[in-house]
Amino acid sequence: MNSEMSRFKSLTRWLDNKADDLEFRASVSPITHIKKTSPPVFIVHGNADNIVPYNQSVNLQKKLAENGIYNEFITVEGGGHGTFEKERKAEIAIALFKFLKKTGVIE
Repeated sequence: MNSEMSRFKSLTRWLDNKADDLEFRASVSPITHIKKTSPPVFIVHGNADNIVPYNQSVNLQKKLAENGIYNEFITVEGGGHGTFEKERKAEIAIALFKFLKKTGVIE
C-alpha cells in the first residue's frame, strides 16, 4: 500500500484483503468512472481529514475539469472528516444551495 494510503485504516476496513490490489481499488474509485456525460459534482473536503486523503478530492476535481464536468470544490482549511466549524457549515450549505440552483436541481 502506498505511503499516503497506508495511514488510512478505513481503506482496509472497506476493502479488506483487496486494499493492496491496485486494479480492484481503481475499479471502485469514482474517479475511474468519470466521463464527459457525468453529472455536475459538488465536493467538500477538509484538508486535515484523517479518514479520506484530501488529495483524492483534488484529483477528482482535476479529472472532472479535464472532462468538462461542471464542479465546485470547497476546501475546509483544518477540517477533518466532516468535522467543520458551525460557521463553515453554514457557508457550505449556502454554496450547496447555489450549486443546486445553478445546475437546475432546484428552482
